Amino acid sequence: ICFLLRVGINFSSLLTNYNFCEKIKFGSPIVTTFSNIEQLRKKMNRIFSSTALLLLAQSSVITAASIRGSTQTNNNNNELTEIKVESSQCSSKTLRPLLENSQHFKELVSSYSDEALDELCSGTHQEQDTKNNRQLQTIEPIPFNQVTTRGYQFDKNYFDGGTSWNDGMYHVSKEVDAGRIPQIESALSKTPLEWPEDIVNFKSCNFNTVMCCFTHSQGTEGNLPLTTNKKANADVCHHDMETSRQASHTRNGLTIYTDGRKAELSQKDAFCTGFAWSGVADDDDTKYRANTLFEASFNDAFYKNSLVGGVQGAPMCGCIEQMPTVTKSECVKPTSVTTISTSLQVTKAIKFGPCDETNNDLSAYASKVAGADVSHKIVGEGQCTAAVDKLLMPMALKRGTAWWYAEKENWTPIVGTNDLHYPDIGPSQFTKDYEASSTKIIRRVCKSCRRSHRNIYYRRLEGKETLPEGMDLLNMLKKSWTQTNNEMGVDFELYSSYDDAINRVNAWEFCNYSSSKGFPFECGPKSQTTQQWTLYSSGSGTYAKDMAFYMSV
Repeated sequence: ICFLLRVGINFSSLLTNYNFCEKIKFGSPIVTTFSNIEQLRKKMNRIFSSTALLLLAQSSVITAASIRGSTQTNNNNNELTEIKVESSQCSSKTLRPLLENSQHFKELVSSYSDEALDELCSGTHQEQDTKNNRQLQTIEPIPFNQVTTRGYQFDKNYFDGGTSWNDGMYHVSKEVDAGRIPQIESALSKTPLEWPEDIVNFKSCNFNTVMCCFTHSQGTEGNLPLTTNKKANADVCHHDMETSRQASHTRNGLTIYTDGRKAELSQKDAFCTGFAWSGVADDDDTKYRANTLFEASFNDAFYKNSLVGGVQGAPMCGCIEQMPTVTKSECVKPTSVTTISTSLQVTKAIKFGPCDETNNDLSAYASKVAGADVSHKIVGEGQCTAAVDKLLMPMALKRGTAWWYAEKENWTPIVGTNDLHYPDIGPSQFTKDYEASSTKIIRRVCKSCRRSHRNIYYRRLEGKETLPEGMDLLNMLKKSWTQTNNEMGVDFELYSSYDDAINRVNAWEFCNYSSSKGFPFECGPKSQTTQQWTLYSSGSGTYAKDMAFYMSV
């Protein structure tokens, strides 16, 4: 009985005894608050009565194979024992030919009218239980709070990307702390789950569409970027935090995640999946949309594939209008499978699968079943940059670009900040670009610096062009302008123009160094010049806020 309660079987006579079951200590006497044995006996009799009803109503567990009109036979005598059909396809028109193909089924079904068979499919046909003189009762949907049984706040925080289930800080292990998930999965394969209307993430979904985006994979070494299990499938473009105030804990604000790289250089940083529903009460995608939420988030993503964590500033799962804009989302849909036994007992199971075997795209499916256009949230491969530009245009804003002060045919960006933003190409690509450069001249553009430091050209001396082994010149430029293998007049020179650098004339006359500040620290054309150094990470004390480095081609 208590096991049935723990897996989430829900009807009032059992729920009233849930606290009683929580007080049971296995292997030790039962501790109760009942005043006498007779009161306890009556209480238990009511539980047994309700449990019997449940077992009658939910007769057998069936497989959820997606086979229209499939049959199962007895291995001993090759007789037909049951028929499975997708519930949406179940009708007298499809059932009668299948049933009449078996002599045993034919005898049983001969007395059933087409109307009775239709009722059998819909679940409205009720057989009289003559032995107990009562009709089988319909099981009510399971309340969503019975999925975790940890309360509203836990469920809300989970869908926002929080709780121990997302951060991996388990008391014992995932299998123990979240062990309820595989237990309740069995109940939810047969019983509808109530929609969590009280959780703001899923309240009033205007597009009848929900999406989940996961950014990390949970493993023995903690939460890591998505590299295992399900492969990341989406670039995250941007998010308007005003649409998800409770998740971001922010009244409003924009977060732009894309760095403006070319589409072929984009890096998938999230796995997104979701589902949509028609809004028609009897459709599987509507009736079982909460079951689909359980499957997409708790069961398949978290418990089975260890996918956790949401996009910063956005919910991990929510109505699509609350979610960040991404390039792609997969799609999952529920299907109810009806099984009819030789005694014409009907059981139903819910299975999940892709919305489309060839083009499993949430945006396309939402348009098909819900008539919803969510293309502003799922923009398509390589469309992040265009989506960001579209977002900024009404505000008279434009993304910064490293190309405002350099010609593409002559320079390759290395890294840039703020208005001259460009993603750090990294030491490996820097080395390749440096070796491929014809002149090996490095240029810093700084539009917020004083005039003498708005354009600086770094060039190694003849015979010193090849960088010594272990020298991290990129890090020196960004963060640590040190003297090792990098002394002015011995290893390199600085110039104020490209022509001077090419001709090696009019080199700067002063330079000093710092292990905590970047290029060119206090180097100057004639003398020490302060507060013009690069400080790529955090810090202050410099005017070099809007700057970018380039490599000559």
